Order: sequence, then C-alpha cells, then structure tokens
Amino acid sequence: MSNFLFFSVLRALGKGRVIRNLMTVLLRALSILTLAAGIYLLYQLLTNGFHEGAPTEAVILALLTILILAVTIVAVAQIFWFRSNSAQEIPDGPFTAIPVFAVLVRAIGELYACVITAAGLVLCLSIWIAKGAGGLTPLHLPGFDMPIVPIENSFFQGLILLVLILLLAAAYLLFFYFCAEAIVVMVDIAINVRTLLRPGSAPPVLAPPAPQYAPPMAQRCPNCGAEVLSGAPFCGRCGTSLTPPSA
Repeated sequence: MSNFLFFSVLRALGKGRVIRNLMTVLLRALSILTLAAGIYLLYQLLTNGFHEGAPTEAVILALLTILILAVTIVAVAQIFWFRSNSAQEIPDGPFTAIPVFAVLVRAIGELYACVITAAGLVLCLSIWIAKGAGGLTPLHLPGFDMPIVPIENSFFQGLILLVLILLLAAAYLLFFYFCAEAIVVMVDIAINVRTLLRPGSAPPVLAPPAPQYAPPMAQRCPNCGAEVLSGAPFCGRCGTSLTPPSA
C-alpha cells in the first residue's frame, strides 16, 4: 500500500526540493512572460500611441513614458529571475516551504517599489512638461493607490510629489523585507524548538564552575605582632623565626 497510486507523488511533494524547484520554475516563467508582455505593450504604444496633430509636450511625455516603461519591464523581469535563483539556493531542511514563501514576499516588495517609482516619475514628468496632457491613468495596486493631485505646471509641486513617492516606494520595500525576514526568523525558532523537543535529545552539559582563588591566610609574629604570610620562615619586621622547633 506504500506505493499505491499517488503515494510516491505525495512523498515527493513532502520533500522541500520539489517545492523549491516549483517556485524556481514559476519565478522564471514570470520573468519570461514579463519580457514578452512588455515587448508587446511597447510595440502597441509605439504604433498606436501617437496621434497626428498632438501637441509637442504630449509627444515628448509619451516618448519619456515609453522609455520609463521599457526600463521598468526589464527591471521587473530581472527581479523575478534573481529571486528564482534565490529560491534555488535555499538549502535542504525540515522547513522549506516557508523560506520559499519569504523569497516570494521579497520579490513582491521589489516589484511594488519598482512600479511605484516608475509611476511617480511619469506623474512628475506630466506635471513638469505637459500639464497632464498625456491623460495618465491612476495606478492601482493591492494596498496602494497613486495619489490624485491637481495638475499644475509647477516644478516644486512635481519635485515634492516625486520625493514623497520615492519615500513611499522605500517604505513598501522595507515593509515587505521585514515580513520576509520575520518569516525566516519563524523558521529558525521552529527548528530550534523541534531540536529541543526531539525525543532522546540529551540536555546541554554545563561545564563545572572554575574554582575561585583563595588568598593565603595571614598570621601575626609572636614577638612584634606584625602580619606575616602563613608558612613564612621568619618575620619580615623583626626577623623572629616562625619555624616551630623540631622535637
């Protein structure tokens, strides 16, 4: 019955190596799909994104947006590929699914930071160059909405908005990194608890305390009363012999 039907498959899934390989394949597939979808999107923007008679500011904004989008697509593809290597390098252990999930959390944080930064750059360029002539669509991500601000041709407004968006992207990155590291700490705690509670595990052997140094006892000279060390042959002050006479 131990080799009946799907028992071998379930036994393989119980090993961490299978889950690790599945996450590696998934992240690399996401990297390739990101590049493919990005190239198709860039092609559509280049062929259909320009209209005859459009203002010069709108054309410049569209070209800069396409450039930022191309850089963002390459960055996201590299994030997925890099994290696939991180998942592949996770060592074998009693808990593998949790560290693999931590790698995925890091990838999501890096993705959020990259996309938010790119959207903030496009929004600021729209403020600086075209006064919103590009018709930007607000960015919506799970847990994040790009702030809607009145578009004015103000350099300081765009600069302040860019700084705020960069700080927000850094905050999202730190939050996801904190969650990933918290997951890894949970794994370390689970491994240590499992080791301590394992049947037959011997308690740690404590080394015996080191003997403390005891200073030599002092005695007094019977002649002058000065203190002398125990076992001294004579008094250091008066020279009286302290050696008991032999019988």
